Amino acid sequence: MKSDDIYQQAIRLGVPADRLLVDSVATSTYKNSTLVNGLMDSHQMRSGIVVTSDYHLKRAKEIFERYKGNKYFFYVGAPDTEGRKWIERLDAINLWCSELKNNIGYRLGLFRWIDE
Repeated sequence: MKSDDIYQQAIRLGVPADRLLVDSVATSTYKNSTLVNGLMDSHQMRSGIVVTSDYHLKRAKEIFERYKGNKYFFYVGAPDTEGRKWIERLDAINLWCSELKNNIGYRLGLFRWIDE
């Protein structure tokens, strides 16, 4: 799901637009974490809700927790646009393999080279 889709879905669900910070430029979850932390600092925010795909939730939480500083985050794993959990999707094995590969890459610190 693209960030524009997520933004529009949040608006439809009643989240005020002035309460949403959407990052659409990060090339990795690590970079997303640093950008969001910077945005939160500039808006003097101390807490937030990280919404990501359900299959990506564990890694996103791990990364945001490592780099959060003095901020508090809540984490929400969203199903796809049709309301399916990742395990119910036809590409479930591909999603699982992709997350496994990305988890290994993260633990090896490879994200540092992606964002340079």
